[in-house]
Amino acid sequence: MAQILLWSPKLISVGQIDTASALDYIYRSADSAALDAPQTALKRCYWGRKPLWNEFTDEYFYPRAYKSRYPEIIRNAALSCPMLEELIINVIHADCLQQLRHLKRLDVLCVMFGASGEDCFTAFLALLRDFGHQLRHLSISASFNIPLNAVCECCPNLLSLEIYRAGTVSEIVETCENLKHLKTLFVCEVDTEGLLFLLQNCVGLEELFIYNAACLNDEILNEILMKNRFLDLKNLHIQQSALSDNGCQTFLKSAENLEKFIFRINF
Repeated sequence: MAQILLWSPKLISVGQIDTASALDYIYRSADSAALDAPQTALKRCYWGRKPLWNEFTDEYFYPRAYKSRYPEIIRNAALSCPMLEELIINVIHADCLQQLRHLKRLDVLCVMFGASGEDCFTAFLALLRDFGHQLRHLSISASFNIPLNAVCECCPNLLSLEIYRAGTVSEIVETCENLKHLKTLFVCEVDTEGLLFLLQNCVGLEELFIYNAACLNDEILNEILMKNRFLDLKNLHIQQSALSDNGCQTFLKSAENLEKFIFRINF
Protein backbone atom coordinates (compact mmCIF):
# COMPACT_ATOMS: atom_id res chain seq x y z
CA MET A 1 0.00 0.00 0.00
CA ALA A 2 2.86 2.41 0.76
CA GLN A 3 4.25 1.89 -2.72
CA ILE A 4 0.83 2.51 -4.29
CA LEU A 5 0.50 5.80 -2.44
CA LEU A 6 3.95 6.85 -3.63
CA TRP A 7 3.25 5.81 -7.22
CA SER A 8 -0.13 7.57 -7.30
CA PRO A 9 0.18 10.88 -5.41
CA LYS A 10 -3.16 12.15 -6.73
CA LEU A 11 -5.24 9.35 -5.18
CA ILE A 12 -8.14 10.67 -3.12
CA SER A 13 -9.34 7.27 -1.81
CA VAL A 14 -8.44 3.58 -1.80
CA GLY A 15 -11.70 2.35 -0.28
CA GLN A 16 -11.94 0.56 3.07
CA ILE A 17 -8.32 -0.54 3.20
CA ASP A 18 -6.15 0.53 6.12
CA THR A 19 -3.82 3.27 4.93
CA ALA A 20 -2.57 4.40 8.36
CA SER A 21 0.27 1.86 8.52
CA ALA A 22 1.41 2.73 5.00
CA LEU A 23 1.31 6.46 5.69
CA ASP A 24 3.24 5.89 8.92
CA TYR A 25 5.90 3.93 7.03
CA ILE A 26 6.27 6.67 4.40
CA TYR A 27 6.46 9.36 7.07
CA ARG A 28 9.12 7.54 9.12
CA SER A 29 11.15 6.66 6.03
CA ALA A 30 11.30 10.32 5.02
CA ASP A 31 12.11 11.38 8.56
CA SER A 32 15.01 8.93 8.88
CA ALA A 33 16.40 10.27 5.60
CA ALA A 34 16.07 13.85 6.87
CA LEU A 35 13.51 14.59 4.15
CA ASP A 36 10.16 16.32 4.35
CA ALA A 37 7.42 13.71 4.54
CA PRO A 38 5.30 13.71 1.36
CA GLN A 39 1.74 14.90 1.82
CA THR A 40 -0.98 12.95 0.05
CA ALA A 41 -4.12 14.13 -1.75
CA LEU A 42 -6.27 11.61 0.14
CA LYS A 43 -9.73 12.89 1.03
CA ARG A 44 -11.26 9.63 2.32
CA CYS A 45 -9.42 7.12 4.52
CA TYR A 46 -9.88 4.01 6.62
CA TRP A 47 -7.39 3.76 9.49
CA GLY A 48 -6.68 0.78 11.72
CA ARG A 49 -6.22 -2.93 11.18
CA LYS A 50 -8.93 -5.45 11.90
CA PRO A 51 -8.41 -7.26 15.24
CA LEU A 52 -7.15 -10.83 15.38
CA TRP A 53 -9.16 -13.71 16.85
CA ASN A 54 -7.83 -15.68 19.82
CA GLU A 55 -9.44 -19.11 19.64
CA PHE A 56 -8.29 -19.96 23.16
CA THR A 57 -9.99 -17.00 24.85
CA ASP A 58 -12.78 -16.61 22.25
CA GLU A 59 -12.18 -12.90 21.87
CA TYR A 60 -10.63 -10.41 19.50
CA PHE A 61 -7.31 -8.74 20.27
CA TYR A 62 -4.60 -6.51 18.83
CA PRO A 63 -0.89 -7.37 19.05
CA ARG A 64 0.66 -5.46 21.96
CA ALA A 65 3.37 -3.83 19.85
CA TYR A 66 0.84 -2.55 17.31
CA LYS A 67 -1.50 -1.23 19.99
CA SER A 68 1.28 0.63 21.84
CA ARG A 69 2.49 2.31 18.62
CA TYR A 70 -1.00 3.12 17.38
CA PRO A 71 -1.12 6.77 18.57
CA GLU A 72 2.15 7.47 16.72
CA ILE A 73 0.84 5.69 13.62
CA ILE A 74 -2.29 7.85 13.60
CA ARG A 75 -0.25 11.01 14.24
CA ASN A 76 2.01 10.34 11.26
CA ALA A 77 -0.98 9.43 9.08
CA ALA A 78 -2.82 12.62 10.06
CA LEU A 79 0.21 14.80 9.34
CA SER A 80 0.41 13.18 5.90
CA CYS A 81 -3.21 13.94 4.96
CA PRO A 82 -3.88 17.70 5.08
CA MET A 83 -6.76 17.34 2.57
CA LEU A 84 -8.62 14.59 4.45
CA GLU A 85 -12.38 15.17 4.67
CA GLU A 86 -13.80 11.73 5.55
CA LEU A 87 -12.35 9.21 8.00
CA ILE A 88 -13.28 5.78 9.35
CA ILE A 89 -11.05 4.91 12.30
CA ASN A 90 -10.71 1.94 14.63
CA VAL A 91 -10.07 3.26 18.14
CA ILE A 92 -7.47 0.88 19.53
CA HIS A 93 -5.76 3.25 21.97
CA ALA A 94 -7.22 6.32 23.69
CA ASP A 95 -4.21 8.49 22.83
CA CYS A 96 -4.81 8.06 19.10
CA LEU A 97 -7.87 10.31 19.24
CA GLN A 98 -6.09 13.55 20.05
CA GLN A 99 -4.08 13.15 16.84
CA LEU A 100 -7.22 13.79 14.78
CA ARG A 101 -6.93 17.47 15.70
CA HIS A 102 -4.39 17.74 12.89
CA LEU A 103 -7.19 17.10 10.36
CA LYS A 104 -8.46 20.64 9.81
CA ARG A 105 -10.72 19.74 6.86
CA LEU A 106 -12.35 16.66 8.36
CA ASP A 107 -16.15 16.90 8.51
CA VAL A 108 -17.20 13.23 8.18
CA LEU A 109 -16.06 10.97 11.03
CA CYS A 110 -16.90 7.32 11.68
CA VAL A 111 -15.47 6.05 14.97
CA MET A 112 -15.40 2.34 15.78
CA PHE A 113 -14.61 1.45 19.38
CA GLY A 114 -13.29 -2.02 20.16
CA ALA A 115 -14.06 -4.18 23.16
CA SER A 116 -12.11 -1.83 25.45
CA GLY A 117 -13.55 1.24 23.79
CA GLU A 118 -15.48 2.46 26.83
CA ASP A 119 -12.13 3.34 28.40
CA CYS A 120 -11.42 5.53 25.35
CA PHE A 121 -14.72 7.39 25.35
CA THR A 122 -13.59 10.13 27.74
CA ALA A 123 -10.75 10.91 25.33
CA PHE A 124 -13.26 10.95 22.47
CA LEU A 125 -15.44 13.52 24.24
CA ALA A 126 -12.34 15.64 24.92
CA LEU A 127 -11.62 15.54 21.18
CA LEU A 128 -15.20 16.53 20.33
CA ARG A 129 -15.06 19.55 22.64
CA ASP A 130 -12.20 20.96 20.55
CA PHE A 131 -13.10 19.42 17.23
CA GLY A 132 -16.84 18.78 17.14
CA HIS A 133 -17.78 22.14 15.62
CA GLN A 134 -16.27 21.15 12.26
CA LEU A 135 -18.15 17.85 11.96
CA ARG A 136 -21.19 17.56 9.71
CA HIS A 137 -21.61 13.79 9.82
CA LEU A 138 -20.78 11.57 12.80
CA SER A 139 -21.09 7.80 13.18
CA ILE A 140 -20.24 5.89 16.36
CA SER A 141 -20.01 2.09 16.67
CA ALA A 142 -19.52 0.72 20.17
CA SER A 143 -20.20 -2.19 22.51
CA PHE A 144 -21.43 0.15 25.27
CA ASN A 145 -24.25 2.66 25.65
CA ILE A 146 -23.57 6.05 24.08
CA PRO A 147 -24.39 9.19 26.15
CA LEU A 148 -26.24 11.13 23.47
CA ASN A 149 -26.38 14.46 25.28
CA ALA A 150 -22.62 14.47 25.90
CA VAL A 151 -21.93 13.87 22.21
CA CYS A 152 -24.49 16.32 20.85
CA GLU A 153 -23.51 19.23 23.07
CA CYS A 154 -20.04 19.14 21.45
CA CYS A 155 -21.26 19.06 17.83
CA PRO A 156 -23.36 22.15 16.94
CA ASN A 157 -23.32 21.67 13.17
CA LEU A 158 -24.24 18.01 12.67
CA LEU A 159 -26.41 17.14 9.69
CA SER A 160 -26.43 13.39 10.34
CA LEU A 161 -25.84 11.20 13.37
CA GLU A 162 -25.53 7.40 13.45
CA ILE A 163 -25.31 5.43 16.70
CA TYR A 164 -24.57 1.72 16.23
CA ARG A 165 -25.40 0.73 19.78
CA ALA A 166 -27.90 1.77 22.44
CA GLY A 167 -28.32 5.50 22.94
CA THR A 168 -29.09 6.99 26.33
CA VAL A 169 -28.55 10.26 28.21
CA SER A 170 -26.10 10.74 31.07
CA GLU A 171 -28.33 13.42 32.59
CA ILE A 172 -31.83 14.70 31.91
CA VAL A 173 -31.67 17.42 29.27
CA GLU A 174 -34.88 18.92 27.91
CA THR A 175 -33.51 21.08 25.11
CA CYS A 176 -30.48 20.89 22.84
CA GLU A 177 -30.05 23.65 20.28
CA ASN A 178 -27.25 21.70 18.61
CA LEU A 179 -29.75 19.22 17.15
CA LYS A 180 -31.81 21.75 15.24
CA HIS A 181 -29.77 21.29 12.03
CA LEU A 182 -29.87 17.47 12.09
CA LYS A 183 -31.43 15.97 8.95
CA THR A 184 -30.67 12.25 9.32
CA LEU A 185 -30.76 10.17 12.50
CA PHE A 186 -29.99 6.45 12.85
CA VAL A 187 -30.01 4.72 16.24
CA CYS A 188 -29.84 0.96 16.78
CA GLU A 189 -31.53 1.09 20.16
CA VAL A 190 -32.65 3.85 22.49
CA ASP A 191 -34.20 4.11 25.96
CA THR A 192 -37.05 6.44 26.94
CA GLU A 193 -34.85 9.35 28.05
CA GLY A 194 -32.69 9.07 24.95
CA LEU A 195 -35.72 8.87 22.68
CA LEU A 196 -37.29 11.99 24.20
CA PHE A 197 -33.98 13.87 24.05
CA LEU A 198 -33.50 13.10 20.36
CA LEU A 199 -36.98 13.31 18.92
CA GLN A 200 -38.12 16.38 20.84
CA ASN A 201 -35.06 18.33 19.71
CA CYS A 202 -34.50 17.11 16.14
CA VAL A 203 -37.20 19.38 14.71
CA GLY A 204 -35.73 19.48 11.20
CA LEU A 205 -35.39 15.72 10.67
CA GLU A 206 -35.89 14.44 7.13
CA GLU A 207 -34.84 10.81 7.76
CA LEU A 208 -35.37 8.78 10.93
CA PHE A 209 -34.23 5.18 11.44
CA ILE A 210 -34.55 3.38 14.78
CA TYR A 211 -33.99 -0.36 14.89
CA ASN A 212 -35.33 -0.94 18.40
CA ALA A 213 -37.67 1.63 19.94
CA ALA A 214 -39.39 -0.71 22.40
CA CYS A 215 -40.09 2.25 24.68
CA LEU A 216 -42.01 4.15 21.98
CA ASN A 217 -45.69 3.81 22.87
CA ASP A 218 -48.67 6.06 22.24
CA GLU A 219 -48.11 8.07 25.43
CA ILE A 220 -44.44 8.77 24.64
CA LEU A 221 -45.32 9.63 21.05
CA ASN A 222 -47.89 12.21 22.16
CA GLU A 223 -45.30 13.75 24.49
CA ILE A 224 -42.85 14.00 21.58
CA LEU A 225 -45.41 15.46 19.18
CA MET A 226 -46.13 18.29 21.60
CA LYS A 227 -42.64 19.64 20.79
CA ASN A 228 -41.92 18.19 17.35
CA ARG A 229 -44.52 17.56 14.65
CA PHE A 230 -41.99 16.09 12.19
CA LEU A 231 -43.19 18.41 9.45
CA ASP A 232 -40.00 17.93 7.39
CA LEU A 233 -39.81 14.14 7.80
CA LYS A 234 -39.70 12.27 4.48
CA ASN A 235 -38.30 8.84 5.36
CA LEU A 236 -39.33 6.94 8.51
CA HIS A 237 -38.21 3.44 9.51
CA ILE A 238 -38.95 2.06 12.98
CA GLN A 239 -38.15 -1.64 13.19
CA GLN A 240 -39.63 -2.32 16.63
CA SER A 241 -41.96 -0.24 18.78
CA ALA A 242 -44.92 -0.47 21.15
CA LEU A 243 -47.17 1.85 19.13
CA SER A 244 -50.78 0.85 18.65
CA ASP A 245 -52.55 1.19 15.30
CA ASN A 246 -53.92 4.51 16.50
CA GLY A 247 -50.42 5.62 17.50
CA CYS A 248 -49.06 4.80 14.05
CA GLN A 249 -51.90 6.74 12.44
CA THR A 250 -51.23 9.72 14.72
CA PHE A 251 -47.56 9.70 13.71
CA LEU A 252 -48.37 9.50 10.00
CA LYS A 253 -50.95 12.27 10.17
CA SER A 254 -48.46 14.57 11.88
CA ALA A 255 -45.62 13.87 9.43
CA GLU A 256 -47.61 15.22 6.51
CA ASN A 257 -44.66 15.36 4.10
CA LEU A 258 -43.69 11.71 4.59
CA GLU A 259 -42.72 9.91 1.38
CA LYS A 260 -41.62 6.48 2.70
CA PHE A 261 -42.27 4.67 5.97
CA ILE A 262 -41.86 1.25 7.58
CA PHE A 263 -43.38 0.32 10.94
CA ARG A 264 -42.80 -3.13 12.39
CA ILE A 265 -44.60 -3.60 15.68
CA ASN A 266 -43.40 -6.55 17.77
CA PHE A 267 -44.44 -5.60 21.30
